[in-house]
Parts: sequence; C-alpha cells; structure tokens
Amino acid sequence: MKSISLLLATRTFRARRAAIYQKMAFGLRRGGTPSGELKAMYANSVRRKSSLAPVYGHWYESLRGHAAGRLARAMQGTIPDTEYGLLRIAEDNQALAHGFEFLAVSVMRVNEMRRSFIDAIRSVAIPVTILAGLIIGIDMYFFPLVEDTLPRREWPVITRLVAVVAEQMGNILTGLVLAMPVLIAAWTWSLSRLTGPARKALERLPLLYTKYRDFQCVIFQVNLAFLREANVSPRAALEKIESISTPYMRSHVRAMLGMLNKEASNFGDVLVSTGLFKPDLADLISDYARWSDWQTQMRSIAETSMDIVTGEVKRFGPLVQQVLQVVIGLIIFIIMAASAAAMIKTMGKGI
Repeated sequence: MKSISLLLATRTFRARRAAIYQKMAFGLRRGGTPSGELKAMYANSVRRKSSLAPVYGHWYESLRGHAAGRLARAMQGTIPDTEYGLLRIAEDNQALAHGFEFLAVSVMRVNEMRRSFIDAIRSVAIPVTILAGLIIGIDMYFFPLVEDTLPRREWPVITRLVAVVAEQMGNILTGLVLAMPVLIAAWTWSLSRLTGPARKALERLPLLYTKYRDFQCVIFQVNLAFLREANVSPRAALEKIESISTPYMRSHVRAMLGMLNKEASNFGDVLVSTGLFKPDLADLISDYARWSDWQTQMRSIAETSMDIVTGEVKRFGPLVQQVLQVVIGLIIFIIMAASAAAMIKTMGKGI
C-alpha cells in the first residue's frame, strides 16, 4: 500500500516539481539544511493532508537512512534521471541551492516545449482522423449505396475513378488502423533508441523524428550549461551526460567525445559535428565559439534554443492542420462532384 501511495505522490510531484525545486532553493539560500527543509515540508504536508506527503516522507527517511545525508541520492527514483545527475553534481560542488534554481527554470521552459509538442500532435491528429474516417466511410457506405441504384459499369468516369481511389485508400487506411498499436509502439521505442544512417535519413524529413532531435538537443544544452557553470571540464561534462542519456543521445555524445580527441581546441565545432544541432542552432554555437569565454554563455544559448524550437513547434501543428483542412475540403468537393455525376446519370436513365 505504501508503494502505491508513493507512486501516486511521485506522479503528483513530477507535475509540480518546478515550484518545489524553487521552494527548496529559497530555503537553502537562507541557511536552511536539506534535512531541515525536508522535515518542515513533510510536517506541513501531513498537517494539510497533502497528496505529496508520501514523497516528502520518503525523501526524509532516505536522507537519514541509506542516503547517508545525500539529498540527491534520497530523491533518486522519484525525480528524472537527468535531474538526479545534475543535483548530484550540484551537491558535490556545495551548490545545491543553485542546482535547484537552475532546475526550476529549466523544468518550466522544458514543460512549455513539451506542451507545444503535445498541442502540435493533437492539432494534427484530429484532422487526420477526420480524413481517414471520411475515406473509409465513403468506401464502405456511400459507393455501395450508389451501386444499389446504378451498376458500377454504368457510372460516369469521374465517379468510377473516385470509387477506385477511395477503395484503395480505404484498404490502406483500414490496414493502418489495425496495425496502429504496433506502429505507435515501434515509433515510441525507436525515438530514443534508433541510431545510425537510418535515423539520420528520417531526421531529414519534416517528421516527429526531427522534432524529437530538436527537443533532445535542447535538453542536452541545458545539462551542458549546468555542468559548465559547475566548472566541470568539457570532456567530463560530456562523459557525465553520456552516462545518463538514452541510446540515441549516447550515440551523439560518443561521437562528440571522439571528435574532442581531434579538435580539443574547438569545443564549439565538436558540439555541432554530429548533426544533433539543426543548422541555425549550429550557426549560433559557431558564432559564439569565436570567443575564448563563449562557454560562460551556455545557459543563454540553451534558452535561445528553447525559444527557437518552441516557436517552430507552435507553428508546425497549425500549418499541418491547415494543409489537412484543404485536403479534406478538396476530397469533399470531389465526392460531391462524383455523387452529382452519378445522380444525373441515374436520373437520365430513369427518364
């Protein structure tokens, strides 16, 4: 029962963690200790019967038990792995307050990006569903009804052509609908795992693989910015990011580490050498890299990247939606023309 309550509390915490990180930073900046802050937060959550009480209690017990006073370790498992890694580094550098502040801002910005992705997918999914339903519907119901009135061999040319196209597309869409669970599972699996030439080819297309790359690029920059602010060397920073990354990101970071052996004097060229950065972001990095102290601006670069990617995603969904609306309108017009032609032919035959 306790594990279930902790699981539910963890889900609630992750939705609110930016504000909680900010609250931790506020207390630590004013002389609070991790143990004291957690004890107060847990006591307040119990008094208010908050849904976050189990997670605060778990942190406090872990901090005094197996975590041996290490806050990052006490929070491990309830926070995302990347954030755990950053907090651990912040704690090692006696900069927990700064670590929480950095994460609070980063989580809010990343959440904005994530909401933009979800909105874009939702705005595209609705017209795609309507289009698929329209094609399947006319193939299964409309043209059989016309055929009951007028044999297909006597249909006007445009009606027969539309019927053939609708039948073929209907078969394809029906197959896709049946295979959709498998396709979605394969796509989801491949997002964080597929690498190599096949992945690079997919990222040249205006598909969600490209948007996923841009999203991961921003997360990479956020992690790198924090590590550089903590005075972690470029190589050590990349090695740390590699240790907490998905297979897809590991392939990029390993390539960067390999390039670092050849271009140790130009970290900017190393970062943009693998194709992780889209051209305009790569140009931005290259422009900054002309200056010896450019890495002090990594947070600013990451925030600019977030703005660029978020803006593109917000434009992507409505643009595709408008194109699909035009396609749906065109299909309806063609169906109406084919229907009118069939009706005129039927009426002529009756006369």
